[in-house]
Amino acid sequence: MKKINKKILEHHEIIRNNLEIEDYKNMVKNEAVKLNTQMEKFVNDPNLNIDIFNNKNSEYVTADQTVVYYYVKITQIFSDYYITKDINEFNSFDIFSEDFKMVGRIRISADFINQEHENPYIKKLFNKHGYMLELINLNSFSKGYGESFVNKLKKLSKITKLPIWLYDTNSKGKNYFRKMGFKHKGNLGENNEPLMFYKPK
Repeated sequence: MKKINKKILEHHEIIRNNLEIEDYKNMVKNEAVKLNTQMEKFVNDPNLNIDIFNNKNSEYVTADQTVVYYYVKITQIFSDYYITKDINEFNSFDIFSEDFKMVGRIRISADFINQEHENPYIKKLFNKHGYMLELINLNSFSKGYGESFVNKLKKLSKITKLPIWLYDTNSKGKNYFRKMGFKHKGNLGENNEPLMFYKPK
């Protein structure tokens, strides 16, 4: 676990350095515009951009409609952030504060597309909830930025009815997520990382 924490801290510093480079900032801004442009036609399609929790629609919602709904809610809640898509994962997003003091990566997964987890407890959660919101990592470099991001994520969770889960490798303290309403479900990661879970009320 100590080796893992060392790698995490090293990665944290790499991200800190990247966020201070102007070319990197410009790349993020351009990627955010590119994603917005790519998604615009889907967001503007009334057959795709629907309220998936509306009783008239709930029985006939497609995967595409679900993705568009979640994307729209992400952009609304994180309207003052830059949002980019992970190149390697179609369902992952990087979310940067406008002043580049923070970046978080989230992934929206469903039981039928999330095949990588051998952990039976994770599989059980997916079987129960269908879609879930994963906080893959969070790197903040100024006081209050991480907490503000997580609070917005909890707001997204409430609106979309998506539970949040993560493996807690946070370097700021073991109670960081507990203080924000997450529950410890056991040290279930590959390297005994604590699994934290948040269910919207």
